[in-house]
Amino acid sequence: MLRRGLLILPSLWVAATLAAPSAAAYWHSSGSGSGSAQTGTLSAPVVSATSPTPATVTLTWSASTGTPAPIGYYLVRTDSSNVAAAACATSPGTTTSALTCTESGIAAGTYAYTVTAVSRSWTATSVPASVTVAVQTPTELVFTTQPSNSTGGVAFPSQPVVAIKDGAGNVITTNVSAVSLAIQTPAGATLSCTANPRSALAGVATFSGCAINKPGSYILVATDGPLTVASASITIGIGPAARLTFSVSPSDSFVNGKFFSQPIVTIQDAGGNTISSDTSSVTLAITTPAGALLGCTANPRIAAAGVATFAGCLINKSGAYTLTASDGSLTPAVSASFTVSAAPTNLAWSGNTTTVCTTPASGTAFALIYNGCSLVLGISAGTFASKLMLADASGSPVTNLGVDLTVTLAPVTGSVSPTTVTIAHGQSVSSVSSTFHPGYGALGPYTDTVTASAPAVISATAKLNA
Repeated sequence: MLRRGLLILPSLWVAATLAAPSAAAYWHSSGSGSGSAQTGTLSAPVVSATSPTPATVTLTWSASTGTPAPIGYYLVRTDSSNVAAAACATSPGTTTSALTCTESGIAAGTYAYTVTAVSRSWTATSVPASVTVAVQTPTELVFTTQPSNSTGGVAFPSQPVVAIKDGAGNVITTNVSAVSLAIQTPAGATLSCTANPRSALAGVATFSGCAINKPGSYILVATDGPLTVASASITIGIGPAARLTFSVSPSDSFVNGKFFSQPIVTIQDAGGNTISSDTSSVTLAITTPAGALLGCTANPRIAAAGVATFAGCLINKSGAYTLTASDGSLTPAVSASFTVSAAPTNLAWSGNTTTVCTTPASGTAFALIYNGCSLVLGISAGTFASKLMLADASGSPVTNLGVDLTVTLAPVTGSVSPTTVTIAHGQSVSSVSSTFHPGYGALGPYTDTVTASAPAVISATAKLNA
């Protein structure tokens, strides 16, 4: 400490300086009288910097001395581009009394660190200490948080967290690469997450919303380039009933005709697993009726082993529809769209041929007439063969949207083979022909007719005259 007695004179100026890096101060006063003042010095700390591991810098510095004594220190880190940043969580307004600190998460490169001692309004800054931070090489992935057991389709209560580490086991806090999760042996199961792959933040990939849909035991594998790691085994069980789904949607049909494919509704957990113990009732309704009515053999339908199988369902009005299945508070299901069309009105002959008959057919495809089908010694020689077709009133073919349609052929006196043909679902014409042999009496009449009939349509006829 240095003290001086002073006689203050008008415009008297006194300054005190010390060679750098010591601190300096001055004062200026005017007037008359007497007074006293003190001056002092604040020595700059001496700092050293090392990088003991990649991304880490450790700093130590000597204690500053002087009058008045220093009350704290702050640090500044400057990179090779001359961009400065506060270091060790300090600033001119937030100082530390420690003489050492360690920074982590520092990107590879060369840096200069300075330490500034602070004593009231006095400051003294060190000579910069240079340090080079090496690049951290990722060598392993680690599950820092393991996934936990859950039920199908429900997010794990404990979501996976994967850290990217170097050979010394340090998290590479500068790493922002993407980490992917997958089931080691899926066996048909699916893993879903809010985001997968997940970009690391400060070397850590934190997953969310991850769930597996099927019950079983599983191991997750995390991958980042060549690095992989397996999680602990987890168990996924079947959860409570959560939703409905149409295992079979109704098919296109005719007005008042039963769907060829009758609706089947399954009760599932959130992961889509059937709740085989569920015997609740499932109700079907037309999603947008527009005046149409749905009829079924039973509706609601009680589920058996978690499955409600409907029968006899039909709609009484043409249009495009979907059905909605509901069961209490469970998430309802909507079927695929289907069409209900006007039913066919007629049976018609298709691909018909004759033998012996000399006169081409007359009439219509619904009612054919042949002449000149000869009679020799009381035995008819002419024959008629044809397939059967579903048709509208104009004779245009109509695809069978319902169940297979059986057509029965019956002659008046002759014979027919086969006596039945089938117009299959999805077809408009029978797959085989039937052959008609007319029967003429020796004394007449010399005519015979075969009739093809099926439920809910107008029959077709073919008459053969000798």
